[in-house]
Amino acid sequence: MDGEKKLTAKQEKFCMEYIVDYNGTQAAIRAGYSESSARTTAWRMLKNDDIAARVRELQREYNDQRCFYEKDRCMGEFWKTYEKAVEAGDGKTAAKCLELIGKTNGMFTEKVAVGADAESSGEVHFSIEVKKTGD
Repeated sequence: MDGEKKLTAKQEKFCMEYIVDYNGTQAAIRAGYSESSARTTAWRMLKNDDIAARVRELQREYNDQRCFYEKDRCMGEFWKTYEKAVEAGDGKTAAKCLELIGKTNGMFTEKVAVGADAESSGEVHFSIEVKKTGD
């Protein structure tokens, strides 16, 4: 929040609570605002540029952490399956696991070429070619 207005502790709590379920009224209540005015308070706070910016920042942080966790968890499962497949002599499954590990890490990219040819008759022919890296 560099260069932005510092939020109060209650406003920060509201932001943290808001990204839990995106229910402004409940986030306001959980942050310690009055139940009777929670809906209005949430509406007012979500219109505040500093609060909206903080909510976006928290969303990015959460998504980055969640994506890292999910990727890390998948990688662990791929690796365990690979090791079991190697022990069992299942080359096909082992190879698939290595492929998924590589794809998850962005090691393989697909290249797509799109073309179009027009004939004098007015017909247009489209073509799509997909090449995987290494082909």
